[in-house]
Amino acid sequence: MPKPKPNHHELREILRTMKMTKKARAAAEALAFELDTMAALRWTEPVLPDVPPPSRSKEEDANNPHLQVNGWRRHTEGWSVHVYNNTIRVDEAWSEFLSHGNGSFDPDKRYPGGSQGSRWLYSSRLRALQAARSELARQAGVALAKADRAIHEELSALST
Repeated sequence: MPKPKPNHHELREILRTMKMTKKARAAAEALAFELDTMAALRWTEPVLPDVPPPSRSKEEDANNPHLQVNGWRRHTEGWSVHVYNNTIRVDEAWSEFLSHGNGSFDPDKRYPGGSQGSRWLYSSRLRALQAARSELARQAGVALAKADRAIHEELSALST
């Protein structure tokens, strides 16, 4: 049975351990970066948040396994995702019925610093990172579709 070909991560490790000149190493690193880039150009399925925020009533929250109760305060904790300018940010976060915020929830604060409205959160940092990658891929797809549309329109204009 033939030996399987190494993936781009294994190739990067092989290149890292090989002895070579500075010039050859720079060329190898550039090639490894191109391989990483080509491997990254793939569609990612959306990952939806899986931690619901608290609801208006305790009865509705009875089936929410992520709910935490501190006296009269009810909140959920998880991870939030922000994707902007081709950058991702994943933070620990909390959500109450009327507000949400990043960082740890402090039940002793009467009005914790945050923003209005409750938010669904992700149950793990891994799920949040997967969701961020999916959103980043979607945004890149939108940009590429716009470029393709402009190219198609230009080709159509040239052919008439």
